[in-house]
Amino acid sequence: MGLSFERLISVTMIGIGILGWLQSRNIKGFAFDALGSQAVPKLLSALLVLAGIWILLQGVIFRGQSAGTTGDTDEPPLEAGDYLRAISMFALSVAFAFLVFQMRLPLSICVLATCLIGGRLLAPRGRRNATVISAFAGLILGFGAEWIFTRFFFVDLPTLW
Repeated sequence: MGLSFERLISVTMIGIGILGWLQSRNIKGFAFDALGSQAVPKLLSALLVLAGIWILLQGVIFRGQSAGTTGDTDEPPLEAGDYLRAISMFALSVAFAFLVFQMRLPLSICVLATCLIGGRLLAPRGRRNATVISAFAGLILGFGAEWIFTRFFFVDLPTLW
């Protein structure tokens, strides 16, 4: 039985979530911050791991139910490019964590670059506007996350301002 695309993505999500959890342990806390600087990144990482597990389990449950009825799936087999895109997304996530937490580059710039590259990697074939959509999402997510984490959660992130 071959590895389906959903399983590949869910394993990638679990890996990224574990990496995020490990990196969030390096965030320094503040005495006046009741929530703690590590709480939100750890929560988001745990949600990513749980979502990956959920997708993985759904594939197993639904495949088990439909295996007795049809025997064949309409899903095309994975190509080498699919594996390369999944590995590239994982490498992009590792690079993002390294650039933000180790190199201390501004979060907004790193999120924008990650959205642009990730949007280009994951865009379906023939979608020309994926880069524009990724740029807008990166701008909103990058500057929004930087503003929220530094202003409300008091996380010591490098910023542009």
